[in-house]
Amino acid sequence: MSDTTLFYVTFPGKAEAERIAETLLAERLAACVNILAPCSA
Repeated sequence: MSDTTLFYVTFPGKAEAERIAETLLAERLAACVNILAPCSA
């Protein structure tokens, strides 16, 4: 069985979050990506 890791990362805006998500998927560095908004920390 493979290990699973979950990351929560904040970005300044939705456009940057979408760009990073697309890159992670294209480079096969992530199996799936969720963009949750709005968020405050």
